[in-house]
Amino acid sequence: MSHSEQDDELSALIFIYPEELEVDEVGKVVRISITRDSGLLLCTFHLPETYPDSSAPVLALSGAVSKEEALWAEQELSALYRPGQQ
Repeated sequence: MSHSEQDDELSALIFIYPEELEVDEVGKVVRISITRDSGLLLCTFHLPETYPDSSAPVLALSGAVSKEEALWAEQELSALYRPGQQ
């Protein structure tokens, strides 16, 4: 995926989720804030230069999340990733 395609993808996400997303387009970092009954959950995705051609997004969770939930989310993201697909 070219840089302009990555930029287009990020722009589309911002348009769809303007209140929930914060995007650092320079560093290709997407942050999603989710309010849960247990508190605020912050999901941070780093999109490597080679995403999606050969590298998966890197996920970090913070806030109202247990270690088990974080591990589950990382495994689910890993299972969804298919090299070369958007």
